[in-house]
Amino acid sequence: MALTAIQTIAFIFIIFGLIKVLVVIFNKKAWYNGVFRKIYSKPKTWGFVYLMLAIIVFYYLIPAVDIIDFMASAALIGLLMGIAFMSYSKELSSLGKEVYSKKIGGWARVTMIIWAVLTIWALYEIFLV
Repeated sequence: MALTAIQTIAFIFIIFGLIKVLVVIFNKKAWYNGVFRKIYSKPKTWGFVYLMLAIIVFYYLIPAVDIIDFMASAALIGLLMGIAFMSYSKELSSLGKEVYSKKIGGWARVTMIIWAVLTIWALYEIFLV
């Protein structure tokens, strides 16, 4: 059975997700030391890797779903992440205070530009098409 590009992306995401969940359930420190610290110790490199992967996924995803479906799915993921982050509200409050006291730059600026473009595109599709 040959998988489509979208199925391949979903399959890879599922496999990595299952591995992460299992490792975190049985040994959180292994995930922290083996993956988390390595990724976040090299933000320029991994930021670029994440951006390239996002572009590739978006390239294959957007012909399969319209921007409205894409943004609705993003809303669901954002809400699920928000629920997960509530477990760490005290720590995130401190982090938020630090983050919001600085200028927006680096990968945060890139991400904000991408979200702005996607939002304007979605609004265009909803109200003008």
